[in-house]
Amino acid sequence: MALDWDLMDEDMADISDWTDFDEGTGESTQVTFDGKSCMKLDAPNGANVAVRDYDPVAVGLSFTFEFSFYIATHTGTWGGIYVQIRDNDLAAGQPNGYAFRLSTTDARINLDGGNVFADIDLEKSVWHTVRFVVVNKIQSLWIDDRLYLHGHEVDHISTGFTPNEIFFFLYGDDGAKITYIDWARMDSSAEQLSTSPLTIYGEKIVTRYRQNTDDPIFPNGQEKLRTYGNTRVGANAEVLSIPIVATNDTNASNVHIYDGAAVKSLMKLPT
Repeated sequence: MALDWDLMDEDMADISDWTDFDEGTGESTQVTFDGKSCMKLDAPNGANVAVRDYDPVAVGLSFTFEFSFYIATHTGTWGGIYVQIRDNDLAAGQPNGYAFRLSTTDARINLDGGNVFADIDLEKSVWHTVRFVVVNKIQSLWIDDRLYLHGHEVDHISTGFTPNEIFFFLYGDDGAKITYIDWARMDSSAEQLSTSPLTIYGEKIVTRYRQNTDDPIFPNGQEKLRTYGNTRVGANAEVLSIPIVATNDTNASNVHIYDGAAVKSLMKLPT
């Protein structure tokens, strides 16, 4: 399908339709940076938060959300960008709504407030693109056209919050941070990407950066196969992982491998 970004398509040339919720000396402003119209999030060291909220959307439990960001300054261990997307269950009269949350530093990406994560080598002072795909609450996270997290059902419930909101925010609690956002867009349809650096017999195989075998995103005993190659995030050749799943798994490819105990399949890209 072709996404037409029916829910949101913001080029950040004008952010007057985003509500300012900055705290302390944190600032969210519209600027030109690196030749691009951007939203700048600036959170000086201390109890300072830069926050912008976009709310004229109707967020369901399936969608595609993309944005481009640049971490210019990052001190401390807290995220270099935080995103929260609140669904429309509250608007539908439900007592609770889901809050889809993601964040990243230069070393880790997180979903659900860190309940699910992957260690990465994210270069600062470089533009990166995130695609966040949700299919009936099941989340997938892509960075620079590579799949890093897949298959996690959102488990964060928000209560008492306004539904149908999208937040970008940045905390200065543990050190000064500045991040730029070039664009953000959202579609009511869920669409995974179809790019992979590894294709075997016509099937596109998942490769990711240094996944752990006990990563909670794969709780059912899936394993990894190691290979070496250039990552999309990070300038050097790094150890990549190729998930191995059961041959009857939804994302099992036709490429099989024997792990010493049983025949498994390499994981293909989700659809």
